[in-house]
Amino acid sequence: MDFDEIRRVLGRSREQLLPTPPRLPWREHPFLEELYYSVVESTEYPRDAPRGHPVRMLGERSALPLNFPLVEVGCFGSGFIASLIARYTSRNVVSVGSPRAVASTQMCYNNQQNLLFVPGDVYHLKEQGIENAAVVCSSAFFHTYNDLESAIDSFLAIMHPEGILYLEEFDRKLAYQDFLLSDDALEFEAVEHIFKQSPERHFAFLQERNLIKPMLLTYAATLSAYTFDEVAQPLRVREYTCVAIRPKPTTFGMFVGKDHVLRRLDAR
Repeated sequence: MDFDEIRRVLGRSREQLLPTPPRLPWREHPFLEELYYSVVESTEYPRDAPRGHPVRMLGERSALPLNFPLVEVGCFGSGFIASLIARYTSRNVVSVGSPRAVASTQMCYNNQQNLLFVPGDVYHLKEQGIENAAVVCSSAFFHTYNDLESAIDSFLAIMHPEGILYLEEFDRKLAYQDFLLSDDALEFEAVEHIFKQSPERHFAFLQERNLIKPMLLTYAATLSAYTFDEVAQPLRVREYTCVAIRPKPTTFGMFVGKDHVLRRLDAR
């Protein structure tokens, strides 16, 4: 749901919308990591992507020579993003994440010959020998990066001059408003209250009663996500072009690169 739709439903101007809350710093709440893995490791993710899907486009349309890799950062969803990319390219795809993330991915996707999962420090990708790549980070910002500027510098440091960076994430501004207008509004507000008060104690309560479910992760991701503008601004300062797309009503996607590279991707 975009702002025009939000205004129509609420009958409010943009200025009258509820203010976007400050970002919940995911890494400051260790229980959120347990929430993430409890959901992700029990979820069955798709093994295919429709034509025109951004991740599929990256695999099919990358203009880099085949000896340059595609690098997915974060190992989101037990590796399914990297696995999708690898399905649509013959080049090597490298997925970098925490040791725990890599351990869970290898159980699911160890039979793709051009796919490699590597444990590593996502803030220091170049120091791990990765370079001249196209880079993807999808649905990993909210739980991986509290230091946005350092994350962006790490991505750009390994990106080939003719490469592309693709980022996809919940947009905290849009998702927050969307939830408050949805049938799940009361549940969402309750979870928001939990996170602001005593999250560890309440999370233990939810665990004991088997109330952990994928929607809780979505709520937490919404509160921990960045907005499009928060991510785009430091990229523009570094003189990169950001082309926005809207994969879903509550998420943003952006292709990042130099103008001539992005024009080539669009032309193909």
